[in-house]
Amino acid sequence: MINVRKGAQALVENNVFSGTKKPLYSVDNTGGAVSKGNDFGGAEATLTSGSLNTVPYTYTAAAIAGAAAGIKAGAGNTLSFGA
Repeated sequence: MINVRKGAQALVENNVFSGTKKPLYSVDNTGGAVSKGNDFGGAEATLTSGSLNTVPYTYTAAAIAGAAAGIKAGAGNTLSFGA
């Protein structure tokens, strides 16, 4: 869940949400968000307007296709101990 509040602005791109009823929202209705290419898992974002369309650095958003599988494969405990 992403809660944008206190007048903040967020650029929310290519995220996958699962098991949440409020993937993108604002508890105080003062924040804003620009949402691009997200999969809200059947839920509805209640905060969909904002003014932050670009950020002052370069990046490449990961493709949403296969994102959930990639996160599950790499999340969690990754420690390994050698003999």
